Order: sequence, then C-alpha cells, then structure tokens
Amino acid sequence: MKYVLIIALLPLSLFGQDLQEGLGSVVDDVTPQEELFAATGPRVDWGPPPKFFVYSYNYYGKTDLSFTPETAGHPGGTAQVDHMDEVLAKIKFPFLIRDHVNFFGGLQYNYQRYTFAQEDLNNIVFRDLNERKFEQVRFDTYVNVTLSGKRFLGFKTGVQLSGDYDNNQSSFANFARVQHMGMLGKRFSEKLAAGGAYFLSYQPGRLTVYPALYFTYWKNKKIGFETIFPALIDLYVHPWKKTFFTFSTRLRSNRFLLNAAPFQLGQKRTFLLNTTDVQLSMEVQQRIYDFFWLGFSAGYNFNVSHRIAESQRRDAPILFNGKQGIGNFFQFSAYLSVPEKLLNRKKLEEKP
Repeated sequence: MKYVLIIALLPLSLFGQDLQEGLGSVVDDVTPQEELFAATGPRVDWGPPPKFFVYSYNYYGKTDLSFTPETAGHPGGTAQVDHMDEVLAKIKFPFLIRDHVNFFGGLQYNYQRYTFAQEDLNNIVFRDLNERKFEQVRFDTYVNVTLSGKRFLGFKTGVQLSGDYDNNQSSFANFARVQHMGMLGKRFSEKLAAGGAYFLSYQPGRLTVYPALYFTYWKNKKIGFETIFPALIDLYVHPWKKTFFTFSTRLRSNRFLLNAAPFQLGQKRTFLLNTTDVQLSMEVQQRIYDFFWLGFSAGYNFNVSHRIAESQRRDAPILFNGKQGIGNFFQFSAYLSVPEKLLNRKKLEEKP
C-alpha cells in the first residue's frame, strides 16, 4: 500500500496548490468517454457506454480531522469524523445532433455532509461544520465536432454554484464559478484515441488555467486504459458482456463558500472551505437492462489539502490548515446509458 500511495501522489509533488486544485476539478469537468463525448460523438468502439443520467451515494467511514489555526485568536483542534455522506445526481440532454456537430446540455446537483463524533462538538469549528450541507449546482453545455482525418474537437462550458445557500446571505457572484475546457484529439483506430486539453476556471478574484493530456487504449475488448493525466487514470476490465470493472486513481477538489458568523471570525460573512483528495478505488458496473446499469465501488481516500480561507481570492489569508486521515469509502450508483442498439448503429455508420 505504501508504494501504491507514493505512485498515486507523485504527480502532485510536481505542481503547486493552485494546479492541484485545478486538476482536481478536471475529473468533475470531464470524465473521458462518459462526459466529453456524447452518444454520437467520436469515441473508441470499446469501453463503458456514455451515460446521460447518473445518481450516486457515497459513504465515507471514520477518519480524524485536525485544524491548525493560521490566524491568532481562532480555535483549532482535532475531531473524529464519524462519517461523511455525498449524494450526486446529473443528467445530460441533446439540443442539436448532426453528422459532424453535437450540442448537449447538462444539469448536476451534489452535496457533502460531515457528521462528527458527539464528544467533539464542544469545539466551535467542528460544531459549526457538523451536519451542514455543502451543496453544488451546475449547468454545462457540450459541443463536439468531428473534423477530417478522424480528428475531434470538444468544448465544455459551465457555471457552478457552491456553498450553503440556506445559511448564506452573500450575492450570487460570490457563489459562482465559471469553468471552461477544450480538447483536440484524434481517433487513430477503434481502440486508440489521444489528444491534448486545457481547462480554465474563474471565480471572483481567482483565475486558474491548466493543461492535461488525454489518452485511451484498449488492448482488446477485455482490457482497456484511459487517462486525463495527471488528474485521472482508469484501468478497465470487461470479463463479461454486461459487466465492467474499473480500477481508478482520481484527484478530486472541492470549494464551498460558507457562512462565517458562527466561527466568530469578526465581521466576515463568508469563508472558503477547500479540499483536495486522491482516491484509489475499484468499481463494478453491471448492465441490468439495455440502458439501465447499477454500480458499486469501494476504495481509499487520501487527503492532500484541507483549508479554510477568508474568501475565494487567491491571496486571501488562510485561517486554518487542516489534515484528514486516510479513510475508506463505498459508493452505490444507478445509471441510464445510451441504448446499446443506438451505439452499435452509430459505430457502423462511422466505419469507412
């Protein structure tokens, strides 16, 4: 396990905190095969089918969470996270489908919620975070273009709102985060595609731009590899027609704007909670019906950064630097995918 963790965290040692956070959001911006390329988009012939509806529930087990104050007069401490819940629902829908151009929209809602051990609620920091919903709502648009020579071009632009909307009186602009990505690549064969990508993220006072490489290769219909390096690495095993196993390394990052009044942080109304994690997991996806799938995954979560700042601005003072222990997690998922008959028909149409 020690060597696996070293390999998983090695890319992070090459980049600063801003790029770590940016690359972490790549996984949310675009998961290869299933996010950037819609049903009729250019993709390799093998691999899990693209999904247009996803619902998942994550359960994170017990871990320790400590906060070290970086500003005098604010309490720190260590507490036990009894568990953390995470719920996600997202859907994609077509606006325009043509031979060489596709235009899709997408909606997503998710939240995280910490539950601390009862004996640790005397600490004001953990008491304020306990059972609070850290919510995200986002709307995205996807444009996929097929070019000559089996090349493809993809763009995704979205607006995301992150925070505890019920407890916060800040303006819309404070919650908003605009994200944009573009990818240019080539489909070399039915089992190989590669390309380069850029990702742009903007919040008031914070602009981040970062690159990534996309690569997918299937040795045969049973084993495949896919990456947006260094944010995501997936190894697929397809032993039976209706079953996929996925072994993943993923870099995740979340930012939530929260109400600061219970923290007794002077006159500030908001603060920013930022987390960056590396997840190692194994998932099994089982086709129940033509377009209906169930999934179960389990793995470990390694916290890289857990910070509380006065605002989302890049130069905002850090109030607390946190550290969360290694924890396990489980995920239950339900998917609606593009029907297999439609995918097979499209593959036949794409062949020369």
